[in-house]
Amino acid sequence: MNWNDIKIFTLVGQTGSFSAAAKQLNMDHSSISRRMRQLEKQHNINLFERDGPRVILSPEAHHLLASARQATSFAKQFERELKANENDLQGKLGFSTLYASEGRIMKALADFSRQYPDIELDIKLSQTIEDLDSNSTDVVLRVTNNPTPHFIGKRIATNHFAVYANKNFFTPDTDLSQVPWILWSSQFTDAWMAQHYPEAKCISRINTAEGVLAAIAAGMGVGHLSHLAAIRDDRLIQLLPPVEGLDIDFWLLYHQDLRGNKKVRVFVDFMLTALRNVWS
Repeated sequence: MNWNDIKIFTLVGQTGSFSAAAKQLNMDHSSISRRMRQLEKQHNINLFERDGPRVILSPEAHHLLASARQATSFAKQFERELKANENDLQGKLGFSTLYASEGRIMKALADFSRQYPDIELDIKLSQTIEDLDSNSTDVVLRVTNNPTPHFIGKRIATNHFAVYANKNFFTPDTDLSQVPWILWSSQFTDAWMAQHYPEAKCISRINTAEGVLAAIAAGMGVGHLSHLAAIRDDRLIQLLPPVEGLDIDFWLLYHQDLRGNKKVRVFVDFMLTALRNVWS
């Protein structure tokens, strides 16, 4: 049996979607569907029931999913152990970061590439940390106060969140109970808002830090931003001091199985120094 078919079957079973599995595997939807039809034909079994865009596991396939997950887990572990023994400073290294336009991160990556030109950086923009368990990347940059225990973490800096606004629309004397607010979709600041400005109007909720910053900088409303992001935008004015209890740390994280990988160690040490210098 082709190992890739097991991996595809596992992802389709977990996500309930050919499209979602295709996205994670960087494959075409049609290729995923074709491979699964071939697998069904080869073993004379019905694995999926198609319901429009949804894919439902057939009764015959339910007990197979547990075995497929276990096989996938062992294979991923094997891949990481192979990678852990790599000592060459060349080839591909996967890095997943939160921000598409954070200039300081990209400058650090550019400096790294100039110093280590034989290492090809495969850069992904993602909010999730599961990339490390799936072996889809080697190192991630995330904001968290509780790094997962089986990941090795290097703390870079702390995000302090304060209330900011566009200085052309708002002033330090603005009555914040009477202005529109930009809130986080994650409800990150909802408890604080309920305590301090329960009657304030929420004009928009946004699901990314970049989106919140862009909306506030455009004058759409006021809201909470990390000082590390806000300090770089001269359109903004800080209206309130940092809020106690909203601090979140920046971490560089990699799987503990990769502690022996020379590329990973060199990359993490380089980025740790470069980003601490600009974020401290």
